[in-house]
Amino acid sequence: MATKTVKVDDLDKRSEGAEEVTFGLNGEFYKVDLADANQKKLADALAPFVKVATSITGREAIRRSTNGNGAIELDPAKVRAWAVANGKDIGEKGRVPESIQEEYRKAQQETASDASA
Repeated sequence: MATKTVKVDDLDKRSEGAEEVTFGLNGEFYKVDLADANQKKLADALAPFVKVATSITGREAIRRSTNGNGAIELDPAKVRAWAVANGKDIGEKGRVPESIQEEYRKAQQETASDASA
């Protein structure tokens, strides 16, 4: 018995014939299955920004957004400000401890999932 796999649009959950679309923002990369109509909506929404942006290669984007271990590089100033605002013990200078970076990442993921709910 043969199995047929049909991709369905992740946004509307009903449009068949979706294709995977990959995009990036703020050092994060995303992929989503979208049918033609939603691919067009995404392209139209991004068009004004793409028009004035500088195109870079995927390799350059990865190099700019990850450290040597493949983890997303964080803006130390943002992490430090978040840590101070959340009562974390952190100095004004120097490397941000990995434990605080991990807490920051987790908090950002929770904030993103709360916003999408």
